[in-house]
Amino acid sequence: MDDPAAARRHFASPAVAAQRESTAATPVAVSAGTPSAALSRENDYAPFYAGAALGPGFGGRSQCTSGIPAISTWDGRQWLVTAGHCYNVNDHVDTLGGNYVGQVKYKRPEIDSAFIETRTNRYTWDGVDAQGYTRYLNGVRNVAVNDFTCQLGYNSKVVCNIRTVYAGNANWPVNGTTVWGSYGVPHAGGVVGRGGDSGGPVITINDPNSRQLNGIISYGTGCNAAKECSGGVAWVDVWAIFNGFAIKLNPS
Repeated sequence: MDDPAAARRHFASPAVAAQRESTAATPVAVSAGTPSAALSRENDYAPFYAGAALGPGFGGRSQCTSGIPAISTWDGRQWLVTAGHCYNVNDHVDTLGGNYVGQVKYKRPEIDSAFIETRTNRYTWDGVDAQGYTRYLNGVRNVAVNDFTCQLGYNSKVVCNIRTVYAGNANWPVNGTTVWGSYGVPHAGGVVGRGGDSGGPVITINDPNSRQLNGIISYGTGCNAAKECSGGVAWVDVWAIFNGFAIKLNPS
């Protein structure tokens, strides 16, 4: 039932009332509803979530990944945050599937963050395929040493058992700027990140049905020619981004 007003008109009509009285049954009227769009982390649409594939793509891979659905603490504008090295100010950004996201209005090189102005919602994409599923973001926290996290960059989909070895005191170069944040390594080996995961959320699974946001992916080590990184991944801590651009998680 997507049109209660039409239902009330239907039941109030004399013909329907008479039929109900004579047959003790309610006649049913069927009409077409508004088409719904299929949710997909490959081709997300507004309001945008974290963990979505951002284009343009290459060989089925995203260029980068959305990381924080945010709102300004001072003027109420909504932002989708991704890695700053992914785009330039004034770039227009689409999803990997081609849906328009918005325009990059600001960058902060020191926190490797780009801010796309667009409608957002407080969820992240999760799951191991392009369709994926969504999880509510229940809060934020900078990690501590030996915390275990997951990263949800689109090209890796989900990588967990990332053990934090530097918490807030790691640094790495991004286009000539030194960026500070946290760094983790794969606890059991294997690929921990891929090119195009940049900007994607680093999360803690602190609840079966929701996720805690820790930061966004910025850098990988031990990467091969296919841009598969088995050394470790570095991320900008969430509070550095919040304080650096006066934003918070979108409460919606």
